[in-house]
Amino acid sequence: MINLAKFLLKDYKINSSYPSISFFRRSRYGNIIWLKLMVNYYENNTLNVEVLARKIEKEASRKTVIDFIQKGIDAGFIERIKNVEDGRRYSITPSTITVKDFESWAINFKKNV
Repeated sequence: MINLAKFLLKDYKINSSYPSISFFRRSRYGNIIWLKLMVNYYENNTLNVEVLARKIEKEASRKTVIDFIQKGIDAGFIERIKNVEDGRRYSITPSTITVKDFESWAINFKKNV
């Protein structure tokens, strides 16, 4: 257990080597969004922004979630996918850089814990 605690302390200091992870881990709700994005990505599920906002409404307001997602899109960490049936709605998925950062971080995490 001590290795886990030491790794996590060190990990927060060196997060800059994973820019997408640094972005998502800036806040509690960002961290939750990151993990939900990754779970849905690996399960091949679509993640609707409105559904996500409702799922984490205890952590952040709908506006905060939407603003955060837009910043992630602008930074290239999240990709927006337009719904072909309803052009007003869209889903989100992690970008290639986010997936690569996550996988690299996960390998490092497993090695050090």
